Amino acid sequence: MDYFQAKEFKIYHHNSPQKVTTDSIILGSWTNPISSPKTILDIGSGNGILALMMSQKFSTAKIDAVEINNLASKDAQKNFSLSPWSNRITLFNENITKFTPTTSYDLIIANPPYFENSLHSNNERRKHARHQTELTYNQLLSFSSQHLSLLGTLSIIIPYIEHENIISIAKQHNLFHSNQLVIKTKTNTTPKLICLSFNKKKSSSDFKQLIIHDKQNSYSKEYIALTEKFYSHKLL
Repeated sequence: MDYFQAKEFKIYHHNSPQKVTTDSIILGSWTNPISSPKTILDIGSGNGILALMMSQKFSTAKIDAVEINNLASKDAQKNFSLSPWSNRITLFNENITKFTPTTSYDLIIANPPYFENSLHSNNERRKHARHQTELTYNQLLSFSSQHLSLLGTLSIIIPYIEHENIISIAKQHNLFHSNQLVIKTKTNTTPKLICLSFNKKKSSSDFKQLIIHDKQNSYSKEYIALTEKFYSHKLL
């Protein structure tokens, strides 16, 4: 199937090096900024799923989506144009390091490239999507610090093993770690991923854990409750 059917939108991802993933679904469902954002930036938008989730979640927000890959941008543009929120999303097919926004953002969201030090894929498009060849954590945090509004939130999902490193880098850019969601595939497995949010001002923290699958290898009640606004688990 070359598309993912959500409750209120459809994602075509035939051209994209990265398909719809659980990572993005969790991040989009979990993201909860301090106040309802009026301006949102999706960095590395890929097929556009996070931009569409934010459009559904925040009904009056204007969303900019930046994606460097030409083929992924083609999918994203199609998905945006077919959605109920096409008039609120603007796509920029360019490198985020060269992107010069004309506004600050109340929310920046990103499912950034993973595995900075791991072996690279032979597939060039997938390599750029999954590895930090085009965007490092330092660049992401520096850009976010410059372009977040005073009460803005940066929301990301990364490998769990990277979280102490990225929290340290964030401090160098005056971004303070607030909420986190530790993600495990099953109860008895080690943490796989973590969602983190950062703000320019220190605030109260909310640290939680999410188990994706239960003992029967079905989606857990917690996972279903978190993501049910966006898709029906009966479809999967």
